[in-house]
Amino acid sequence: MEVLIALNVEAFSDTITFSGRKNDTLQLSKRLIISESVRVFMDDKLVVVEHIDWINGKITIPKGRYSHENKFIIHYKYYPNTFPISVGPKWKYLPSLKIKKNSDIKISPIIKPKLNKQSKNSKIFSSGNIFRQLNMPEMGSSEFSGGLQMQLIGNMGNEVKISGVLSDRNIQLDQNGTTTSIETLDQIYLNISHPSFSADAGNIMYNHEYLKDHSIERKLVGIKNKFSANSWNGSSVYAGSRSIFHTLTIQGEDGVQGPYVLYGKNGEREILVLSGTEKVWVDGKEQVRGHNYDYTINYNSAEVFFTPNILIHSQSDILIEFQYTNFNYSKLFRGGAVEKDFNANGKLSFGIFQESDQWNSEGWNKSSIDLINNSKNELIEINTYSLHKNGDYVFIDSVFIYDPDFKIKNEERFKVTFYYDNNGEYERLISTKGLAFYAFIPIEERSQTSELYSPYKQFETPKNHKFGYIQSNILFGDKVSIEGTLSGSQFDKNKLSSQKYNNGNGFSRKVTIKADSLELGDAVVGFKISNWLKDRKYKAIGTESNLRQQIYWNERNIYENGISETDFKTEIKIRGFGSTIFEKSLLGTEQKSYEATYFKQKVTRTLFEESYIDVKHIKKENGVFKKANSRFNAQLKKYSPFVTYMYEFNPQDFELITYGIGLNYGNKYKLLESGINLRANKTYNEKLDKKWELESEDLIGFINYKTKNKNGWKNDVVYKKRMKIYNSNSKFFNYSLSRIRLNYKNSISPFKWDFFFKTEKSFSRQRAVVFDSLGLGLGNYRYDSNYNTYVSDPNGSYQSYILNVGERQAISNAELKNRFIIDFRGRNGYPKILLRSNTKIDFEGPKLELNKALKPSLIDTSLIRTLFTSRLELEYYAKDRVLTWIEIQHLLNGYNPSGNELNKGWNVGVELIKHYDSIITIQNKSKYKSKIISSSLTINRNRVINGWWNESHFLIEKDKMLDMDIGIIIGRDYGFISDDSFVAKAKGLSMDSRIFINKNLRLQSRLEFFNVAVADNIKYLPPEALNGYPINNSIRTNTRLNYFINKTFSMSLSINTINDNRYKNLKSIMGEARAHF
Repeated sequence: MEVLIALNVEAFSDTITFSGRKNDTLQLSKRLIISESVRVFMDDKLVVVEHIDWINGKITIPKGRYSHENKFIIHYKYYPNTFPISVGPKWKYLPSLKIKKNSDIKISPIIKPKLNKQSKNSKIFSSGNIFRQLNMPEMGSSEFSGGLQMQLIGNMGNEVKISGVLSDRNIQLDQNGTTTSIETLDQIYLNISHPSFSADAGNIMYNHEYLKDHSIERKLVGIKNKFSANSWNGSSVYAGSRSIFHTLTIQGEDGVQGPYVLYGKNGEREILVLSGTEKVWVDGKEQVRGHNYDYTINYNSAEVFFTPNILIHSQSDILIEFQYTNFNYSKLFRGGAVEKDFNANGKLSFGIFQESDQWNSEGWNKSSIDLINNSKNELIEINTYSLHKNGDYVFIDSVFIYDPDFKIKNEERFKVTFYYDNNGEYERLISTKGLAFYAFIPIEERSQTSELYSPYKQFETPKNHKFGYIQSNILFGDKVSIEGTLSGSQFDKNKLSSQKYNNGNGFSRKVTIKADSLELGDAVVGFKISNWLKDRKYKAIGTESNLRQQIYWNERNIYENGISETDFKTEIKIRGFGSTIFEKSLLGTEQKSYEATYFKQKVTRTLFEESYIDVKHIKKENGVFKKANSRFNAQLKKYSPFVTYMYEFNPQDFELITYGIGLNYGNKYKLLESGINLRANKTYNEKLDKKWELESEDLIGFINYKTKNKNGWKNDVVYKKRMKIYNSNSKFFNYSLSRIRLNYKNSISPFKWDFFFKTEKSFSRQRAVVFDSLGLGLGNYRYDSNYNTYVSDPNGSYQSYILNVGERQAISNAELKNRFIIDFRGRNGYPKILLRSNTKIDFEGPKLELNKALKPSLIDTSLIRTLFTSRLELEYYAKDRVLTWIEIQHLLNGYNPSGNELNKGWNVGVELIKHYDSIITIQNKSKYKSKIISSSLTINRNRVINGWWNESHFLIEKDKMLDMDIGIIIGRDYGFISDDSFVAKAKGLSMDSRIFINKNLRLQSRLEFFNVAVADNIKYLPPEALNGYPINNSIRTNTRLNYFINKTFSMSLSINTINDNRYKNLKSIMGEARAHF
């Protein structure tokens, strides 16, 4: 028996004026907040937060980005007074379960335990449970697994607080019955805090910023702490992980919102991005994750999609920092940093860190180990094929050939695993049975294949990386400072090798002289001079100004070492007018040198607030890069018209000119942003007289409109339209991105409406659904040889997954959801009825045509997937209940490269529930359906199913000691299989019972008996006929026995059996022990 506790949740908003303290922390009014609900705004703009302490209600914002008097508005939800003052394992004090005849069990909402002396003095509240399961299926090996869930919060005294959560719902256990690894836990978090120190253990995010734009971030499993004493403060970490930190630059593409694929450091595709570790910038602006914001990410497939909020084009500079795992090595990460504050004299800090791959030779053969030990390179190739008598491949003329049906005789057979490889020799294909395989392609055809594979895997040699720094900040009064940082690194690219190939020590130094807030009349002047040198062997352990190289220096390649940068920057602020920034910079690498001049004038005068001009020149080897960006804005009470101009010139590459005009309008209930941009793009034609030619012209329009009315209406509309024409080949882009959400909800009205519509265009590869055999009872699908298709089945042997196949192509995506409710329940003078309508449309194809989603054509091979489903329900509530419905669904599935499948159907039904007294209830559910399934692959898959299904149930609830449900089921389906007709009838009996033998023992059982009768000439039925029951008799049983040894410990045993034409005497047994504490 599990006890579920429902927690009340309340919403709250705080307005906080930023104090400008060095910790950059905002303290909320409430504690125990829900992290996912937090939204921080400053000047109506969403603020990206760095960390949320949900227990103590603290939010950390990016350090140094905000100044004094900035006001933040924070909306969030929290748990009010959820945790009790008196603590201890309260379930131990619950009264014994005493069931009296003809009486209901009443549970008091608050049970005050009789606390013993120990629990009375305790200030810690804990709860949870632990269980172990043994599952023994009929086929395959047994599985021993378990789970754990615990919550902890309280006060340990002396201002020490403790909180934590530990959750794992599927821990795989080894033969000794111990958890295999702490990394397998779903969530571990333990926090101990004190005004002078704090410690976090479990799943932690370590973030240490030792200089502006210089930070070390890792998602880890281990322990970290912070401390402060007198004028000293610091942090340390000791943890493990499999994460690899990586920075990736991507050039946008016209008309492509995604997916943009993330690759590993060595170009590997088989990676898993660690959730929450990514940071995404587009043209220097950090983006916010979420369907209603700027981008979404699929962590499993390592793909980023941009929403209609931001329009991606060919000149969009995308930079993504993320952590990923390639499953090669676990890593040890340890280190720490301390800082001494000399108050008015400055600061001194230093830190040292190490990240080391943990090598385990188990599972490696001697030749592979020798290869790693003697490798001069960071990458080695390990063969991933082996001899096996049942292998699917044969090796002929140095090529692996797929032969799953053993048509090739007298050849050795191999099991082969292929991996993504830019220089591979094989391509991935899908068989007619929906299985992925790999085929050799000649060298002359490989350039036309987007993804290549090889029968080996690239492994990085195990590495050891040490990093340290020392930093000094000397203050001369409160306006002038000198800051110096010296960093060093030691990088061993093969820690197993006795010969240290190309290893060495690297260093970096950075010196900055800064003066701030020098007052000259109405002007405030500041300047900064810095010099930064990184030698060619230097290797940082985190990120160091990567964004500046892409945005300021316009470099798509990130130089991590071997550079020297000198920068002079001054800023003049004139009260009541604006600010002026001038910057002069020099950048040198081992091969190149650059010189940049930057100027920005920003206006803060009320009438022209947010107006600016931004100019940059960069001298490069091939010419001068130029960029200008300006905006003139007029604040006219509620209206704000604006004009924009942007110019970008990249020598021997492109010239881009953009003009724009727009209007903003806003008040308490409405917000409107709209505008039009005209853009001309010229390219440098080196082949034809080295001339600049007009390549394309663009027209881009946008509108963002939000409203919120007191009467219950809320609207959120984002629409962007782009038309682009290419002069050379008359190629034309014309597409729209939109997101429309309309909502109505008013407590005094019975009507509710929620409408959502989204369109976008992407440029992605065709996808295919493939299936992998796991063993009987371990998958979700079974293979039906009669139709050469896979059918959903909880006892099946196959698991489905999606692969990218074929070449990339333009795809339009659309999603529509419409939900409408009329609810008269609880309203005096109205019948107690509820009318509910749900409609959903999904579309994937080369061109958005919603009529094809409503009426898709099987022969339209351009369509990838279309779905239309609509359900209308009418429900009557009183002592008895009546539900009627009608449902329509059309589904075109083009994920099979061999051909489309179209599934069209509808059903109507009625359900009645009649309560005769407190003991007896009668329930009847009837449904009539019609379904047509067509396939372009083969007519053998075509089938038509019409029919009805009726279930009558007789429910008995006797004295809370006995529950029984007796069901009588009958049904009839008829139709066609290809051109042959069929008629099938079903009749069955089901019985569910739950018996409380005494207060400690409960027995639950279910018995199903079905008979499906067909004519003698019918050998099989469509999988959809008669709810999937096979021909002839079917007997299915489920028996579960629960024994409660005491109030904290229980055991259960479950036995399932199936006996029919599909599964002969299939049995599975599962036992479980569960303890509450």
